[in-house]
Amino acid sequence: MHPVEFVEKWRGVTRTERSAAQEHFLDLCRVLDVPTPAEVDKHGATYTFEKGATKSTGGSGWADVWYRGHFAWEYKGPDKDLGKAYDQLLRYKDHLENPPLLVVSDLNRIVIRTNFTNTTQETIEITLDTFAERESQDALRRMWTKPMSFRPGPGGRHRGGRETLRRARRLARIARARPPRRRPLPRPAPLLPLRRGHRPAAEPNLQPPARLRQAEPRRPARRDPAAAGNHGQRRPRRLRDHPSLQRRSLP
Repeated sequence: MHPVEFVEKWRGVTRTERSAAQEHFLDLCRVLDVPTPAEVDKHGATYTFEKGATKSTGGSGWADVWYRGHFAWEYKGPDKDLGKAYDQLLRYKDHLENPPLLVVSDLNRIVIRTNFTNTTQETIEITLDTFAERESQDALRRMWTKPMSFRPGPGGRHRGGRETLRRARRLARIARARPPRRRPLPRPAPLLPLRRGHRPAAEPNLQPPARLRQAEPRRPARRDPAAAGNHGQRRPRRLRDHPSLQRRSLP
């Protein structure tokens, strides 16, 4: 459904809240191309129509639409007091897990209120006259896709920060378009001339100190084969070379 078709269909409608609320919400989902409750949750545990809730003042009631972690939505008939619808959501919100957005509508206008702790509440009102505008479409679609983007401050986007973000992106595009700046290579340091009478440093002494040289173990002295007798002779390589088998000359 096109936004213009949605506006033409619901302009001038005088149907009651009970007969028109769910049809209005389903048409809104088709215009924004977001899922309906039956497409996301077939059992009605996280996204459903007519969500039962206990009031903070006692008793029980029903929220017209509830989407866990996104919003709670209350409808009223055309030209009815939306302040009463908002008061109902305030009594329901604790039982509905305190959703970040509280939305009220009377078929001709949609009012979005933020419900974040430690922040100032922001209100966005969209009427049938402004429904087809791009900003209105974006705000409505973000209730399904990015509900935390309504949070003011660093955790989300707000109207005051959009201009800052737009300027930052523009400066980033300009910086990427400029050619890279070539910096000259650093010049090497000049060699210092030797002064008159200056001698170069002597080569380092790699020998161990004297106290370490004296502590080195001494190698055992080699035996003298002549003084040791047969025990000092070399072992013959062949058996015929053994001294006992060699011929002795007769006297």
